[in-house]
This record gives sequence, structure tokens and C-alpha cells, in this order.
Amino acid sequence: MNSKSEWMNEPCVAHIEEYKLEFLQTLVFENRNKSQKEMLPVLMNVVKLSKEKNISFSEEEMQAIITALRKHSTPEEIKMMEKIMSMKKKH
Repeated sequence: MNSKSEWMNEPCVAHIEEYKLEFLQTLVFENRNKSQKEMLPVLMNVVKLSKEKNISFSEEEMQAIITALRKHSTPEEIKMMEKIMSMKKKH
């Protein structure tokens, strides 16, 4: 993997701090093969880590990130992102 993934070079995410993008890179690509049931504890841990590291994302940042990720993702990865987003909306 490149030090900076292709999706992180998209113009739509240029305004987002790199540490936030790196945080998401780890989340998305280290957990891509987990089921929705397996993802819940992962997401809870991510929420905890993001609070500890004082990382938060505005709705605008999240939409830009998802737009960039979709351009560089497989259908399976897109499906996983949709699962995460639907879980986020429920909480």
C-alpha cells in the first residue's frame, strides 16, 4: 500500500486534515471482511478511540470521504461502507 492511498488524493477530501484520513484508512481497510455483527464492536472501539484522540468529522467531511472512497472501492467495500453508514444512522 502506498504511504497515501489513492482515495486520500481526491480533490473532494483535500480540505480534511490528513490525520483524520489516516484514521479512516485504518478503520475501513483493516475491517473490510467483517460481518455487520462483527463490525459493531469495531465501531464502538472506533468511537472510543476517536474521542480519546479528539477526532471528529462534520457531516460535510463524511460525505466528501464517502464520495472519494466510492471511486476507489470494490463493490464489496462499498457494501461495507453502506453497512457502516446505516449503523451510524441508527445510533
